Amino acid sequence: MKSRIKQIIRESSSLKKEYKRVKRSRRARKNWVLVWIYRLTVTCFLSLLVWKEQEATGHMTPALAAFSLYLTFVVLFRMQRVWVRGFTFLDH
Repeated sequence: MKSRIKQIIRESSSLKKEYKRVKRSRRARKNWVLVWIYRLTVTCFLSLLVWKEQEATGHMTPALAAFSLYLTFVVLFRMQRVWVRGFTFLDH
């Protein structure tokens, strides 16, 4: 039965497209776990960095300024990706 289903999928172009779309979305879901682990690690590291900077200087301003710069770069990078992804459908 499995071989018959695979054969039907191979013969139909619309079923091939649907299969590839579903396979891509499954792969993207798996990567979200890594993204969240990365985000948690970076957040913990930056929190530790702010804390140590505050202990060393006695002022919170330099540490928070560095944290703000980091967040600014992250937001700008993400917005660039969103912008590009938003207009990729026009290329097809």
